Amino acid sequence: MPKITAPAEQATLVTSIPVSALRAQNQGADSCSLQVSASSTVPPASWDDAVAIAPGAILAADLPVAELWPGTASAYIWARGANGVSLSVAYDA
Repeated sequence: MPKITAPAEQATLVTSIPVSALRAQNQGADSCSLQVSASSTVPPASWDDAVAIAPGAILAADLPVAELWPGTASAYIWARGANGVSLSVAYDA
């Protein structure tokens, strides 16, 4: 799985295409959040319904995006963390 890193509080695009399923592991020492967006160039305006991933936590293999964000079949995934992000990800279109 590719590794994504980002500085503190900076929204970072995690997927290069809209995805329908996601696998992720937080490899950092702090929690990070994932959020969906219809855009690959504009970060989500709101992080209110973001999914938090604890340090070391793993999202199940091929977890459908619709299970994390009901009503969303496919989207770009963005990540951010208060102290940065270190995330390993894989996904399905």
